[in-house]
Amino acid sequence: MKRVYVNGEQILKGSVKVSGSKNASIAIIAASLLVKGEVVLDNVPRVNDVQEMLELVRSIGAKYDWIDINQLAIDCSELNSTTIDYKLTQRLHASILLLGPLVGRFGECAISLPGNDNLGPRPIDLHLKGFKLKGIHADISNGQIIVNGRTNQDSAIYLDFPSVGATENLILNSVLGNGVTVIQGAAKDPEIVNMASFLTSMGAKISGAGTDTIKIKGVPQLKPVRYSIMPDRMEAGTFMIMAAANRGDVIISGVVNKHLKPVTAKLREAGAEVDEVDGAVQVKSTQRLQSLIVKATPYPGFPTDLQPIISAALTTAANTSIISEKVYKNRFQYIGELRRLGAKIKVEGNTAVITGVDRLLGSTVTANDTRGAAALLAAGLMAFGKTEIINAELLDNGYENWVEKVSSINGSVNIVN
Repeated sequence: MKRVYVNGEQILKGSVKVSGSKNASIAIIAASLLVKGEVVLDNVPRVNDVQEMLELVRSIGAKYDWIDINQLAIDCSELNSTTIDYKLTQRLHASILLLGPLVGRFGECAISLPGNDNLGPRPIDLHLKGFKLKGIHADISNGQIIVNGRTNQDSAIYLDFPSVGATENLILNSVLGNGVTVIQGAAKDPEIVNMASFLTSMGAKISGAGTDTIKIKGVPQLKPVRYSIMPDRMEAGTFMIMAAANRGDVIISGVVNKHLKPVTAKLREAGAEVDEVDGAVQVKSTQRLQSLIVKATPYPGFPTDLQPIISAALTTAANTSIISEKVYKNRFQYIGELRRLGAKIKVEGNTAVITGVDRLLGSTVTANDTRGAAALLAAGLMAFGKTEIINAELLDNGYENWVEKVSSINGSVNIVN
């Protein structure tokens, strides 16, 4: 258990460079299973979730090596298993992304059901439905997801919800072979586009990534490449919101500006100044934020991963803010901890009503998930006095070098293991 002590009410100033995307890295590591040969990935963040994914692929015979601080080589030439044990899957929900490439390459896979994370159970019915529509057997038996079979037939899949994981899994399953797969109702997230671009650079035939209709024409094999991971838009958004909430002046560099449009729009609406140049944003705020109505929805809507952080920022905004969560029903677990700092928040179903207070007061709080931990960090930086965050190691799952980065913009944080 790691604890962090945050000294609040310090103006955030300076600059911070965003790391590579954790979510894109995990999906691209899964995609690497489809190619025989060494793939080299640049801009990979050294965060716990990425390391967990690497341990998963190593357990089935993949070899990997950190060539440089953020440069990773993966060789999946000699995979020796298509079964993954619960001891590994329980630590990372994204382990389900191994289904698509392993079935696509070997025609079978058995993965123990990933442990339910603190966002609550994430249904896998869309994944199974997609496999079945491709003519592949997919079922759950004795705590395992069992998928087997190959199909060269053309198939059309409609997703009832734009699930990122299901979209990625179905793309990964469809890359090798002879058939044509069309996914309608697909998720449009930039991380999916990044993964599809990686696959295309290896010889896959994919069109429509980033739209709600994606077409994949199977190919016999892929070739190894070197590829760079996109910037982490969730990290960028976190620092943007922190800067606005702390009446700061922070430059966030190494970003893709169009990925941040929902955050930029909401911060401007709240009264912060956001200046954009290619590859960077500067967030300045000299006064109390104004209240907002925020709906966390699938991309290109406001990201669910940033909903906790902007909620923390709005705890001291003028008037009343309304936050709606349309993706994860258990995303509001952090709110009880914000109340310990003096926040006034009521939750009804998937909606939180935040009445702004003049200031938060430092206290002891406990993090339950990565983004909730980031929300508590943001609140601690805003609060008067010292805030102690228990389970702060959760930040290491998704934020690379977060202590150094927060410190570089005048945030005062100290870790005690």
